[in-house]
Amino acid sequence: MRKVELDFARKPSGHPILGGVVAALGLIAILTASWRQTDLEAKLARIDGQRLRQNNAQVGPARVDPQAETRARELSTQFRRPWEALFSQLEKTDVKGVQLSQVLPQAVESTESGQRRVLLGGEAEDTAPLYEYLRRLRDQSELQQVHLLQQRWDEQGNVVRFQIAAQWTDPQVPAGGAQ
Repeated sequence: MRKVELDFARKPSGHPILGGVVAALGLIAILTASWRQTDLEAKLARIDGQRLRQNNAQVGPARVDPQAETRARELSTQFRRPWEALFSQLEKTDVKGVQLSQVLPQAVESTESGQRRVLLGGEAEDTAPLYEYLRRLRDQSELQQVHLLQQRWDEQGNVVRFQIAAQWTDPQVPAGGAQ
């Protein structure tokens, strides 16, 4: 069998300066094309901006839906309510044997005087602590029309479950006026 000789070494062909010139010309062509593309994209962005400004100028001011504007004002007013004042008052009304587990304030004003309704739910060990809690809630200046809506004996939990409704007055809003 005959021996095969393989030679993987590449022999230079042509002039080495010619290869450098071709590489430089290729680099110049790529840079020129890139610069031209960037220039065209900038012109296109300017034209799009001009077209948008012209379209906006032709449209005129945006029309506002009166109902949406009214609703937005209502939501803004709700977020300004001092909920912390209500929660702070409820925390101060502490009666042994009564646990408040639910506070459902209504954000919207329920009367002309700026009062809002709040529902309180919880449980008491017996009816005596529940009635004491109810009396203390009625003594607070921020809560009016405090009423026991529901009470029932829960045999499984061995507690009295209750629900109380009250009108809540914001101390920062003068009586007879809404915020």
